Amino acid sequence: MSRVLSSTIETIKNLIEEELEPTAQLPNELELVNLTNVSRATVRAAIARLEMDGLVTKVWGVGTFVTEPAPQTGFGFLSLRTGVPGILATTGGEVTVHRFESLDQPPEPTMFADFSEAATVSTVRVFALDGVPAVLIRDRMIAEFQGAKIDVSPLRSAEEIVPDQLGSIGLELQRVELDVTAIDLSAEDQTLFGLVASEPAVQTAGEGYDLLDRRILITKGIYRTKLMGLRVTVS
Repeated sequence: MSRVLSSTIETIKNLIEEELEPTAQLPNELELVNLTNVSRATVRAAIARLEMDGLVTKVWGVGTFVTEPAPQTGFGFLSLRTGVPGILATTGGEVTVHRFESLDQPPEPTMFADFSEAATVSTVRVFALDGVPAVLIRDRMIAEFQGAKIDVSPLRSAEEIVPDQLGSIGLELQRVELDVTAIDLSAEDQTLFGLVASEPAVQTAGEGYDLLDRRILITKGIYRTKLMGLRVTVS
């Protein structure tokens, strides 16, 4: 990105942050040219980048508007009773499963040494808050225990949580140990979130154990920091 374009983007971003309210209309192209002292082509490129980053919304034939931010929430790790849906629900917004995938997997002794012959299952879920994808969770868990087989299809609903599914086959998720790091979204994760550009995010990577201290879950979560706060607690 050229220095001129970068400077123009920052100037318009400052205008948005300091003078414009959400949903307010930006000045027209000519006014932005006069404000930034650059060409119309550069102004258009800057607006395109801001739109790609989700800061503005362009309505053809009408104008460009400041995007109304999605509701934000802080998050605590990890409430086994409510999981991610419960955390998002504290905002008062509508929590839905935006995307759900599951894949039956073979036994994995290196991951689950105490269940070396048990089949496993992996799931991918993207949770949305008021229709905006906010959290991506990848889980791999024990899929069978003492003759019972897990059914992960209820996880298509935001009302269901992984501990309940493990409990249905007789395994109680007692605790989860997590590492929390800051990342930039990969191209794959951008696609899962439905984004066209990367943005800062927080990633959690952890393991879940049952009452006998046996590992029964490996989990990874990605939280969009534009939508989520960074208050982290463990319970």
